[in-house]
Amino acid sequence: MTEHECTTYLDEHPRIYATLDGNTTPGTITFAGPIGEGLTDERLESMFGIPLHVERTGQRWRASHRSHCA
Repeated sequence: MTEHECTTYLDEHPRIYATLDGNTTPGTITFAGPIGEGLTDERLESMFGIPLHVERTGQRWRASHRSHCA
C-alpha cells in the first residue's frame, strides 16, 4: 500500500480511541465509521467525563468545555 493509499484509507475509516483512566480499557476502539458521526458531544463527554461541545470548521474539529450554566 502506498503512502497515498494508506492516507486515503485512514481518512475513509477513522477510529476513535478511549484514552483516559476513566475508561475501562484505554486504547479500546469506541467508534469506527464516518468521523462526523463519531465526533459527537455525547460520545466525547462519555469518554472524558466532562461536558463538551464539538464543532467542525472546514476540515478541522474542535472540542471545548461546555458549561451547563446559562
